[in-house]
Amino acid sequence: MELDSKILAYRFVAYSALSFSAVAVLSVCITLPMVHNYMSQAKKNINRDVFYCKPGRLPGPPDRYNFLLTVALNKRYS
Repeated sequence: MELDSKILAYRFVAYSALSFSAVAVLSVCITLPMVHNYMSQAKKNINRDVFYCKPGRLPGPPDRYNFLLTVALNKRYS
C-alpha cells in the first residue's frame, strides 16, 4: 500500500514537471518572435530619427530642416 502511494506521488511530480516544461517552451516559442519584431521596429524607428536629425541629409537651408523634422514628427505621432 505504501509503495502505491509513493508511485502515485512520483507520477504526480513527473507530470507536473512535464507540464511546467511544456508551458515554458510554448511561452518562449510565442514571445521570442514578438520580441524580435519589437526590436526590429525599434531599430527601424531609431534609424529613421537619426536620418532626420543629421545635418546635410535633407536639401535646402537649415531652417527647412527644423520644419521637415516637425512635419515628420507630427505625422508620426498624430
